[in-house]
Amino acid sequence: MTGILWAGPVDAPMVQDGSWYSTIRGIGFEVMEGMGHVSAGILRGPEFSTGNEVADCAFRNLTIGIQAGSDKMAGQAETCVRRCVFEKCGTGISVQNWNSLDWWIWDCRFIDCEIGVSNNPGCGAFNVYRSRFDHTIKADVRMGNLGQFALVGNVSQDSGCFLAFEYGPSAGANITLQGNRIERPKASDWIGNSGPALIMDNQYLLQEGSTNPAVAFAANNQQEMPGNAILIGNTTTGKEMYKIDRKGYAVREAGNEIKIDQEAEGEKREVEGKTANPSEYKVAVMEVKPGSGAGEIQVALDQAVDGTVVHLPAGRYVIDRPLKMPAGKKVTLRGDGLLNATTIAKGGDFEGDAMVISEGAKGVVLQDLAIGTSTDAGGAAGLLIKTGDQPGIAVSGDQVQSYGFGPGLVVQDLDEARVVLENHGHNGVTVFGGPKSKRGNRGGATVEILQGASSRSAGLRPNTPIYDVRSGGRLLVRDIWYEGQGQIYLNLTDRGDFLQCGNRIAPYKLDENSGKNAIMMNGKEGQVLLVQCAPHGADLTIGKIAEEFYVTLLGLTPYGGAKIRYADSGLSNETAPKSSNFMQVACRNNNTKDTGSEPLPDVNPDGDLADRLKILRQWKLPSPEERGAVHLHRVRCEGGVGMVVVSSQPKRK
Repeated sequence: MTGILWAGPVDAPMVQDGSWYSTIRGIGFEVMEGMGHVSAGILRGPEFSTGNEVADCAFRNLTIGIQAGSDKMAGQAETCVRRCVFEKCGTGISVQNWNSLDWWIWDCRFIDCEIGVSNNPGCGAFNVYRSRFDHTIKADVRMGNLGQFALVGNVSQDSGCFLAFEYGPSAGANITLQGNRIERPKASDWIGNSGPALIMDNQYLLQEGSTNPAVAFAANNQQEMPGNAILIGNTTTGKEMYKIDRKGYAVREAGNEIKIDQEAEGEKREVEGKTANPSEYKVAVMEVKPGSGAGEIQVALDQAVDGTVVHLPAGRYVIDRPLKMPAGKKVTLRGDGLLNATTIAKGGDFEGDAMVISEGAKGVVLQDLAIGTSTDAGGAAGLLIKTGDQPGIAVSGDQVQSYGFGPGLVVQDLDEARVVLENHGHNGVTVFGGPKSKRGNRGGATVEILQGASSRSAGLRPNTPIYDVRSGGRLLVRDIWYEGQGQIYLNLTDRGDFLQCGNRIAPYKLDENSGKNAIMMNGKEGQVLLVQCAPHGADLTIGKIAEEFYVTLLGLTPYGGAKIRYADSGLSNETAPKSSNFMQVACRNNNTKDTGSEPLPDVNPDGDLADRLKILRQWKLPSPEERGAVHLHRVRCEGGVGMVVVSSQPKRK
């Protein structure tokens, strides 16, 4: 690891970076003893930026490890922080601008910091997955302003508290805590706004003799029931699961357990959060001459042996035929950057279904490059992956971007294999089930998009949904921000499952009809589960509920006049479906003018909510070591369809 040891002026950042699509990897940031403090190890700004990564870095003895803008700077959005260590920092990661959104924090470790991750002072939003906090003085995660937040699969030990969401705003924030393990906190988790909050399958192992509840709620809201929370499947060694402070709070719970004086059951996970070993990068490298064509690149790929990196230096590579990744070998095709660095472009004489094709892969990696330069109508796909259809992860990716004239990503004909994309940028995802799924015999196949951002511009194929599920497919989308000109967000009018947790849905306001058909749920079989989502100007249309189709709205918070329309009442928003297959619980109109947040009526509240959430609770967050036979890291795919994943197995009749 390269280290930067600061001996410069006080109150200045060690690195100030306003670039787009940049990567900072493998650098240590530390202040020399007796040299005072710097304002931050990395300060992002002052101009707006997006598409950046900080990975395998260490921050020690700093006021702030990474700072994302400020109230005097522009926003810093769509940034991934992965495998970084923050030790003895005032705040590890500080998100300070209202447009510093989509901060994706994975596999990090925070040791002896005052605060781990925060948006106070300032505002902004972030999600923290699979990270570890040790001996945080005040709070592992602290929020002072509103937004959408998710804390998933983390471990906290001996901290002041795991979560402190400060008291004050009259509006609410969608916040999800799932699968965290909190050991010996000095204080309860605190949620000081109207929510809604979803607290699910967490373990609270309190200090011996502690009388604290696991979670405390309060809300500065003038409604009779000023806040909503749902607690499902949590365990605590304390005397009570939750406490309501100051005013009323509507709390619904199921399956929580109090286990005084004994270990809470469940998986005891160790989250390493360590930086990479430089020796991991010592591999055989085959250099390709800048500007080479398909023939020269293909020769290098064919000659590569196991463990080889085929390196395309920054430049433009115009090809006349598809590049084929070697089957059965662990080979990496690596460029020098996600965008404006290494670009594979098709020439006017290109012939083929896709620019890059992988089939029969057993450890193929594509990294730091762009495939395609435009979303051509009817043009070739950027990347085509033909994969086996066995249980487990077949394709994995981190910070992949897929954009098409039609959908950016199409997955089809899988019954068992998973496609897992973390921090995924896209302009549409279409999922078709495999042969068994089409017949109702569903396997484990799921397309999982875990954090990311989506948008859709004008001039592309009209009426292309951002999410489209057909023929028994299954799509899980977590913690995504959508905004764009595309007016159709979800289409599920066939058979399949669409599961969404923690998403902002904001189609642009183009005319008086904008957003009226944004979310259409009229399936024949399957389910739609919308959890902790915030439609902003995006109406929900719920059709006649079929006998084998289920719709669950949990913690939905419409903004900007977004409406829920029901076919049972002539598409008005007055009468909810009578079918017990429909459930609406803990939903609120948010950001209302007079009160900040108002509860919506519950519909079928006596239904089995835990059962409705079963599919989300059974989902397992992959470990850092779990990769597919094809793994993509910071790859941009553009074409008629940006990226296609399809079963390589012959179709069964």
